[in-house]
Formats: sequence, C-alpha cells, structure tokens
Amino acid sequence: IYFDKLISPYRLEGDKADYYSLEAYGQDEWKLTKNLNITAGIRVGQHKAFGQTITPKLSAMYKLGHLNIRGTYSNGYKTPTVKELYYHYYASIMSTYKAYYGNTELKPQTSNYYSLNFEYNLSHFKVNLTGYINNIRDLIALQTIPTSYEDKVQLVEQTMKYVNMAKAYTTGADLSLDAELPYKIKLSGGYSFLQAKAQRTDDETADNYMKYTYINGTSKHNATFKVSWSNTLLKYKMGIGINGRYLSKTYYTADGNTSGYQIWRFTTSHRLINKKQWSLDSDLGVDNLFNYIDCTPFGRNRGTTSPGRTLFASISITFKNADN
Repeated sequence: IYFDKLISPYRLEGDKADYYSLEAYGQDEWKLTKNLNITAGIRVGQHKAFGQTITPKLSAMYKLGHLNIRGTYSNGYKTPTVKELYYHYYASIMSTYKAYYGNTELKPQTSNYYSLNFEYNLSHFKVNLTGYINNIRDLIALQTIPTSYEDKVQLVEQTMKYVNMAKAYTTGADLSLDAELPYKIKLSGGYSFLQAKAQRTDDETADNYMKYTYINGTSKHNATFKVSWSNTLLKYKMGIGINGRYLSKTYYTADGNTSGYQIWRFTTSHRLINKKQWSLDSDLGVDNLFNYIDCTPFGRNRGTTSPGRTLFASISITFKNADN
C-alpha cells in the first residue's frame, strides 16, 4: 500500500492533493535442468486515478562452467507523482527565474525492457557484461514550454512543465571488471554506454516537435577505474589507491549541455596504532589530481563544481568491543 499526500497552499489547486495505490507481487522459480533456471513474476496494482495494471517479468539463466548467461524481459508501468500532476512553483535557478508546472493530463509511463547478461567468475577474476534495450511509451519528462503573459508579468524568464513524450528508448551496455593481481594489487573498473532519446509531440510550436532528442540529464559514456595496494608490517597497515571517473557530454533540455571531463583521486591510508580496544587510522591524499576546473559561465549547466586540486587529511579513532 502506497499513499502520497502533498499540502502546499498557493502551489496546488485546493491547497492539497493526494493519491493511493495498492500493489501485490508474486514470483516463482523453476529449475528445469541442472544448468537452467527460469524465474517468472507478476505485479498487480490498483491506482486511485489510473485504475488497475498488470506487469509481468520473465528471466532465464543458464550456467556453463564459470559462465552464467541470463536473459530478461520485464514490462514496466510508472504513474505520475502528485508533484508531476498538480504542483507548481517559481524558483531562481542559476540566475534564471523559472516557473515549474505539473500537468493533470499526464498519462502513466509504460515500458518493455529486454536484457542479455554474461557473468564470468573465477576466484581472482570477475567480469560482467550486460546489453539492454528499453522501449518506453509516454515517458514523463520536464520540458520547456512558452511562457504565459501572466508569468512574464511576474518576470518569469523560462517555463518548465511535465509532459508525456510520445515514444522514447534507452539502449546500452554495462561492463564491469574486478581482478586480484600478484603482490596484493587489486584492480577494478567499469564502463557504460547509453543512447537515450525521446520524441516530443505535446507542443507543435516546439523546435524539437516530432524529433528524437536526448533525454534530459543523460550522457553516452561513463567509465570508472580503481587500482589499490595494501600491506601489513607488524601492527602498521598501509594502503595506496588511485581511482578515476570519466563522464562524456551530458545533455540537457535547458541551460546548455555540459562538457565531458575526468576526475582522478590519489589516496593513502595508514593504520598507525592497533590496540585490542582501539585503533588509530589516518588518510592522506589528493582529490582532482590533475586540477580540472569547469569554467562554464554561471547560469549554464556544469559537469562538475570541483574547485580544482584539493589536498586532504583525516585522523580517526575506532573503539572496539572489549571481547574482540
């Protein structure tokens, strides 16, 4: 049972709004052979405004030695929130005075998701690869619309409203890797590719009417990397780590896209004292190792708000249970 209630005088018609939904979920698993498992599930929901829904899910996994292969299909259903339906407000965002509006004509968002996953596991090595496609109908998204005369009188510069995008899709792949190397070195990393676009049909005057445009806040490439080493000498324990993140251009419907960037961090950890009842640890390092600063002018979206290269240090005392 889910109940959502919003009370906000002057920002809602009638000063308050609410809805409820009832949901039940069932799942079962069958082991058809030694290597093949089938999992099926179904969710039944009843919504105050949108009635009854039934969404199924089906997954199959086949084991082949150290390799697991899994295929999944699921049907998705998302109803608009109270905020997306009814709420309206004004706010200054990056020096721009904006109006935000809910939309009582919103329809529920539906989707069909397909994925194929490969998982390979050894004692010192793991790799996971997933490819997926998600076809979406009536995607609920915040879009720019023409500013009304009444809002212009209030000095509103930009108006945003929740709308249904006619069709949308996300397709991509996720790769992750974990490895334990000789000399106590650990390596991990990940990469994600995402293509996410939606078609707008709610406003014939919009520049992107009937066009597939990038979904707000999405980027095509995202990668992470980490390498670490640790060792203990008598009661002194030391660790060294380097980790980084890369993010390509991020697309926005307003205030400009962001540039791609990468941020790296170098960390050393030290267990200076290790007693039976307490221990003393210290961390030293450098954040934003290569001093990347996003110089995008104020009022536009920025990929990162990091001030640049930063040195950091910390000391912590941990008290232990006397029985340990």
